[in-house]
Amino acid sequence: MDMSFFWNDSINDFTLPLSQDLTCSDLIEVKEEVREELTHLSHDYLALIDLAYDSTQNRLFEMKTIELLVEECGYQGTHLGGSRKPDGVCYTEGMNQIDRIERNTGISGAAIEIKRLLITANGYKAGTICHSGIEKAFF
Repeated sequence: MDMSFFWNDSINDFTLPLSQDLTCSDLIEVKEEVREELTHLSHDYLALIDLAYDSTQNRLFEMKTIELLVEECGYQGTHLGGSRKPDGVCYTEGMNQIDRIERNTGISGAAIEIKRLLITANGYKAGTICHSGIEKAFF
């Protein structure tokens, strides 16, 4: 009996661009803007904005991002981390791909991307968007 399997799904990057050129007051301003819009999502996730700019907290940033997608947005997934690995994978029933979540420290605008992710997750929790809306925005 042949027990081999063939994986036919594609792997797509989900990159969160990060920059070190925002000041502390800029981050506070972005967090306050997002806080007003988070009506269905825990404000604990605002910590992602700070974590995105703290190079000593890479692992926690990765884990909290996966947690957001799994616990709040109904995806299946896990944190992988480690060198030469994607930070994590997530998927849903019927999704024809596995998505890598990784940090990209060379591009400016991380707070804006994290803001967009949080507002999108809030929309999912509110029932105003579905998985296809999240996938269209980020994957």
